[in-house]
Amino acid sequence: MRAAPMFAAVLLLFASRNLAADESKPTDDLTQLKGVWRVVSTSGHGTTITAEGQTGHDGQPLWGETSFTFAGDQLKTTQEPVVLPKINPAAGFIFAIRYEPASYRVKITSPEEGPAQIDLTTPEGMVLKGIYELKGDSLKLALVNWLACDGANDAAKAAAADAKERPAKFTPPADGQYVFYVLQRANP
Repeated sequence: MRAAPMFAAVLLLFASRNLAADESKPTDDLTQLKGVWRVVSTSGHGTTITAEGQTGHDGQPLWGETSFTFAGDQLKTTQEPVVLPKINPAAGFIFAIRYEPASYRVKITSPEEGPAQIDLTTPEGMVLKGIYELKGDSLKLALVNWLACDGANDAAKAAAADAKERPAKFTPPADGQYVFYVLQRANP
């Protein structure tokens, strides 16, 4: 009779060790994301804009002052490129720059199947669901577009973000509901 409780205790110990191993991957990825990243390209509305060789309306290199900085479970962006959720065909604007710095709390998970998941939470409580792929000094991000989360107040915007599906792949759809970034580590 004592064998059954002993077996259960060993099984529980083994399961907790496997769980601890599974939980270490997100921490490892957060460590690997640490640092400053530059935008290589931004995609939305089925269109991709690459920074190389492009200049902004001010004549400066496109996204030259833009950075994504990961530190622990925090992400701070400077001059973040954004995808306008609705485009005005007459104006032709698809992208804009968010000039005020933004900060997000970062949570990453590694599901058994499919791409690794990332959630960026705004100070107002909006959770932008996404996926990511980290290969050396290159990082792909696909996220719910925060500008596409309509609402009269922060709670309504958070509910709108929560209702959106997590992107499943790194191919931008034809609408502006998602934003896709390719980032390169600055000073690897």
